[in-house]
Amino acid sequence: DGKEKEKSSPKRVNKIGRNDACPCGSGKKYKHCHIDIEKDSVLGELISFYQILDKELEKSKNPAKCHAGCSACCNQVFAIQLSEFLYACYGYQKLYGNVTSILNIGSSIYSRLVIEYPELSQVIHKMELSTNADDYIKSSDQLVKCMEKIKIPCVFLNPDTNLCMVYDYRPIVCRYHGLGYLPVSDNTNDLYICKENVQGVTLSDLVNLDALGSDLVKLSLFKSEKHKVAMFDMLFPIFYFCYLFTSGKDNFDFKFESMKKLNRTKYANAMFERNLRKRE
Repeated sequence: DGKEKEKSSPKRVNKIGRNDACPCGSGKKYKHCHIDIEKDSVLGELISFYQILDKELEKSKNPAKCHAGCSACCNQVFAIQLSEFLYACYGYQKLYGNVTSILNIGSSIYSRLVIEYPELSQVIHKMELSTNADDYIKSSDQLVKCMEKIKIPCVFLNPDTNLCMVYDYRPIVCRYHGLGYLPVSDNTNDLYICKENVQGVTLSDLVNLDALGSDLVKLSLFKSEKHKVAMFDMLFPIFYFCYLFTSGKDNFDFKFESMKKLNRTKYANAMFERNLRKRE
């Protein structure tokens, strides 16, 4: 009987009702949208941040001049957080099925780039072995310089249509490119944004994302109570994450399915323990 099953089934940790609006902001009912992602999980918090970010970007006085089929940004190499990568993979699985083909493509790209740009893997290796913030920041700056030299299509870009295959699940940098800025300069030429979108505009026309700074830090910073350590989420190019998930050399414990329910504490513990193994 349905009532008996309902009584015997364990209570959901997530407080959202099946018919409530999904926290992602899509307007759909939770049961028809992200019902398999717990609200308080790492991915659930990421979805909530995306909703806040998108609302801020709507305030821009300089609407994006991007159009369907424009893939200029998609052919640049940039770094995203591990949680963002997992959410993009989640979106791909939801839309197209198994994500293995994407992971294999990204992994093969990284294997080729290691040969063409050996400094790329060297810098990534340094970042993974960093034990303090100064070393990590220095290696991060070196990674940015390496990525600027490489022009290669994103693995989530459809080569036939030049459209993003996971647009609704895209990372933070893909959402604000050309619309928002962080106050690191008074000159739009110095900002890491699409120059096509800022021609003839001033900073007052753009959205200052500094207001979201604390939210972004909270989203990216994880504290492991078990190991008494705080760390930022892994930040690497998409193709490197693909390599980690397919190479089998890393003992990478983050699983796509478990990420839908994994809370911040367990995520931090798993990430720290993985980093320890890398240093052994």
